[in-house]
Amino acid sequence: MKVTFNRGSLGFIAAGILASCWLPRSAAAQDCDSLRPSHPDSPFNVGQSLASVLSSHFRVWYALAGEHAPPDASDAAPAYVVETLNVAESAHAHFKDLGYNPVVSDQLVPCAAHDVAIDIYLMNFGGSADGTKVDEWCGEASAESCSGFLIVENDFAGYAYPDRTTALRTVVPHEYFHLIQASYDARIEPWFSEAGAQWATNTLYPELEDMERFFPVFFQQPQRSLDSAAGGAASSFSYSTALFALFLEEAYSAEVMRESFERLQAQGPPSTAAIDAALLAGAESNLADAFQRFALWNAATGARASSAGYANASSYPEVALTEVPLPVSIAGATISLSSHYFAVTLPRFQVSIDTDVARNRVWYVPFGDDGTALDLDAAHELTGQAPLRPGVVMVVGVTTARSDARFELVFSELEPEPIDGDAGPDAQAVGDLDAAATGDAHRPNSAPHPPTSQGCGFVPRGATPRAWFAFLALLLLRRREIKAVRN
Repeated sequence: MKVTFNRGSLGFIAAGILASCWLPRSAAAQDCDSLRPSHPDSPFNVGQSLASVLSSHFRVWYALAGEHAPPDASDAAPAYVVETLNVAESAHAHFKDLGYNPVVSDQLVPCAAHDVAIDIYLMNFGGSADGTKVDEWCGEASAESCSGFLIVENDFAGYAYPDRTTALRTVVPHEYFHLIQASYDARIEPWFSEAGAQWATNTLYPELEDMERFFPVFFQQPQRSLDSAAGGAASSFSYSTALFALFLEEAYSAEVMRESFERLQAQGPPSTAAIDAALLAGAESNLADAFQRFALWNAATGARASSAGYANASSYPEVALTEVPLPVSIAGATISLSSHYFAVTLPRFQVSIDTDVARNRVWYVPFGDDGTALDLDAAHELTGQAPLRPGVVMVVGVTTARSDARFELVFSELEPEPIDGDAGPDAQAVGDLDAAATGDAHRPNSAPHPPTSQGCGFVPRGATPRAWFAFLALLLLRRREIKAVRN
C-alpha cells in the first residue's frame, strides 16, 4: 500500500499512516480496507455512518452529521455533493479526450471495494489541506500502477477560495489527475506529479489561474534544479514547476506531456528520462535542448517580454537578474537543470567562459531598442569571444547530475565601436562580428547611411568634424599651391 498526500500539509495524520506507506504489496485485505475513510481504524476516519450519491463514473461519500458533513447533508442529494460529481465528470471526459489512461479499477483491490465507480470521500481537513489522493493497492494492473480513491474538503469554509465552485474546480481535477498518473506509475516524483496535475487542471479550467499563482515561486529561484527534492508533496516549488509543463505544451505540443507519462510507464523513473524520450520521439528534440529554450523563455517575461516566448509572457513574473555594470569575473555552479542570469549593462563587452560544456551552456540575448524587452529572436549560444551589446547572459545546466557544475564568466569591456567615417581598416570585420553576435545583419550600424540634403552638396550622416577639418585643410593647401605656381 502507498499513501500520497497533495495540496497541503497533513502532518496531523502522518504518524498514523507512516507504517502503512511501506507495507508489502501482498498486504492482507483488512489492511487495505483500513485506509478507507469509512473504516474505524483509518487515519482519515470520517465516521461509519455515510451516505453516497452516484454519477456515471464517480461516487461521493459523505457524513450525514458532524464536522465532516457537507452543507445540506440532510438533503437527498446535497448541492455540494452534486457539484463535486459534476466537476469530477467534466474532468473525466476532458482527460479521456486528451488520451490519458483510465484509472486502475478498485475492483482489483482484495477488500471491500463497493462498485466500479471512482470513490471520493468528503472530509474536514481543518485548513491543513484541501484534498488528497490515496494509492490503495498496487501491482495488479501492472507492476507499479495503483488503484486508489480521492478525499476532498467537505465545505472549504475558511479557505482562501473566492467561492465553492472555484474550490471544487481547482481541487477535484487536480486530485483526479494524480489518480490517472498512478495508473502509469505511482513512483512518479513529486515535482513532475504536481507539475502534471497543475497543468492538466489548467487545460480544463484556464480561467482559474491556479497554475499561474505558483509561478512566482519558480521565477524567484531559477538556480534551483527543476527536478529537485520537493521537501514534501505539497511543496510550493513542486507546484511551480507546472511552468515547465506549460512550456512543453507551447513550445512543442500537449502530446509531449502524455507521451512522457507513457514513457514513464514503459521505462520507470526518473521522470526526466521519460520526458527526454518523449521529446526525442515526438518532437525531434531532447531534454537538454528543451531546457535551454525554457531558460531563454523565462528570461523574457513581464516587462522583458517580446514577440517570442510564452503566449502570456508579459503577465508572468520576472526572473531575478544579477547586474554586471563593470568588468568583473563571476564564479558559480549549476546543479542539475537550473539557470543563472546576468544582466550586462556594459555598452560593449565580451565574455570569456570557463566551464564543462557537457554540463553547462552559456547563452546571450540582447535587449531590444527600448532597453527593457529582450530580443529572443536574436538569442544565441556563446561558444567564443565576440563583441556584444547590453543584454542578458545566462548559464544553463543541461544534465540531471546532482554534483555541482562549476563555471566562471569574465566580463571584459571593449572600446566603443568606431564611428562611420572614422573607421580603421578592421571596421568592416568588427561590424560583421557585431552582426553575427546579435543575429541581425541589417542593424542600422551595418547598413549604408542615406544622404542628408545640404543645398548643393550633402554630408553623410555620422560624418565627424575632424573629417571636415581635414577637407578644409586640403582646400587651403591646394589654394596655396595654385598661388605659388601663379607667382
